[in-house]
Amino acid sequence: WVPLPALTADVRNVTPCNGSFTSGFDRGRCVVTANCKNPELVCAWIDQMYAPLQSPQNNWGTYGEDDDFDIFEMDKNADGEPMLKHAWLGDASPVEVREAEAVGGPLAILDSYYGKYVTCPDDAQYRLDWIKDIYTPDMHTKYIIPNVFMTSDDTKKCSDLQADITKAINTAKSDWVMNGFDDAAWNKLQDDLKKYNIDELLGIYQHYVDEYYK
Repeated sequence: WVPLPALTADVRNVTPCNGSFTSGFDRGRCVVTANCKNPELVCAWIDQMYAPLQSPQNNWGTYGEDDDFDIFEMDKNADGEPMLKHAWLGDASPVEVREAEAVGGPLAILDSYYGKYVTCPDDAQYRLDWIKDIYTPDMHTKYIIPNVFMTSDDTKKCSDLQADITKAINTAKSDWVMNGFDDAAWNKLQDDLKKYNIDELLGIYQHYVDEYYK
């Protein structure tokens, strides 16, 4: 497949995805609930998942297993220290192998880890190159909505509002892809979104964006 560059209409602009454009954290990746009888022990175990050689294995898979594939080989970096090297998977789909091998859970993989604790997978690198060479030149946005921690009340409110708003947007998009759209269809969507209190949702986001960029 060849990536499709941004198309030019009245403007030429690519909106960065906020999932990884900022910090890339996922607040739902791992939680310790009130039902946990030994939170100190659990948290001590969770801490081990953030070790530089452990997090890549949580994310992609491990090495030295007696099964069809190993994601990694244990190698050494330029300083002679242990480093996880992505193994050649042949004709297998890297995504499918990772989904079968990875345990997920809490992890942190920093940019500084590559070349020191783990190699960057080839399929990820060429996608990064596509983004840099094909899409980044058309990214003109100064601010985006970052991943933020909200209060429990605001989190619930956003979830409730997004249920109807997301459904309305996706329904409109599906219809427009199949049948096209005009100004009347666009205006109807705007009216529907206002009925679903999109202004309230945007107000909550705006509060946290302002706090984030202070």
